[in-house]
Amino acid sequence: MSYKTTRFSCYVAYIISAVVNNFLPLLFVMFNEDYGVTYPQLSILIFFNFAVQLLTDVASIKLVRKIGSRTAAVASNVISCAGFVLLAFLPTVMESTLLALFIAVFFTSVGAGLIEVIISPIMDRLPAPETKGYMAFLHSFYCWGQILVTVVTTVILKFAGNGSWSKISLLWAAPCLLNSILLCRVPIVEDVSEEKRTPLKTLFGNKLFVLIVLIMFAAGASELAIAQWASAFAETSLGLPKMTGDILGPSAFALFMGIGRVASALLQSKIGIRIQLIAGSALSIVCYLVSSLATNALVSVFACALCGLGVSILWPGLYSLASATFKTGGNAMFSVLAMAGDIGCSVGPWVLGMVAGDGGFKTAILVGTVFPVIALVGLLSKRFR
Repeated sequence: MSYKTTRFSCYVAYIISAVVNNFLPLLFVMFNEDYGVTYPQLSILIFFNFAVQLLTDVASIKLVRKIGSRTAAVASNVISCAGFVLLAFLPTVMESTLLALFIAVFFTSVGAGLIEVIISPIMDRLPAPETKGYMAFLHSFYCWGQILVTVVTTVILKFAGNGSWSKISLLWAAPCLLNSILLCRVPIVEDVSEEKRTPLKTLFGNKLFVLIVLIMFAAGASELAIAQWASAFAETSLGLPKMTGDILGPSAFALFMGIGRVASALLQSKIGIRIQLIAGSALSIVCYLVSSLATNALVSVFACALCGLGVSILWPGLYSLASATFKTGGNAMFSVLAMAGDIGCSVGPWVLGMVAGDGGFKTAILVGTVFPVIALVGLLSKRFR
């Protein structure tokens, strides 16, 4: 097998990561109306999802060093598969639906956490010219996965009914299993040796690295805060039908995000990463404000979707920026960046969910504007000059 096959496996892994983070939110209104799970409880579930991914990031710093990149990559897909299988069965056999969701989400979150930690550095270490522009291109597959899971899930629910959600969960388990088999065979370049790796203590002693970590937090919060609640926002606050809201909201958000990441990869030699990051943060601020303040429902949902373009470059762009600045950071550096991003992914949707429980989704999104503002202020810092 060639490194092209390795790239393909990495792309599939990012699609799986998107399914993990975006499948359950599509069922939030159903779980609220049919099972009595409240929105604040669902916001805690989102927080739990990314909190587990965060703990996985922490554990992986030493774990991946011991078991190797291949084992970690295979395990990430196998564990995700187990989570989707549990999600299909546990809520139907356990008395507490919420507890069943927490158990299933634990497994999918561990799998997604490992994917985030190990797949990007595997791609980053591929021999030239395989790596040129591929970090943003790799992360675009998260977007295509988000579109895929949203469209497929929404269409099946529309025509097969809400009761089909458990079968859909089993459907998403299949690519996890198949990709784990493929990852057992593809060529993988292992991490930089211990003696050549920059210690984390040294990295955290660099103020620019600390700033990148802070911006990574804001990037995760900016992206997931609006992505996780876009479906519920379109249905409850804007009064759009579920199928219309999901396609115009989460699906269009993912489409714009995917387009932005592909464009970033293609323009990488012409427009610097930092300029792209600044432009993306500024656009995200505008979109958050328009989504929350516009009186027309279609304008609000379009602004939600366009925010995907704004946040598209933040996560992969910061990975590329850190990798270029700290060339021997290794897996540990990517784990720390993923950790910061996952903290943001936990805090952002949780804040919006808690605010929405009292003041509604429009107010929640307005409050969420603080996250892209943090990213923009950080990127304009003199530390980058």
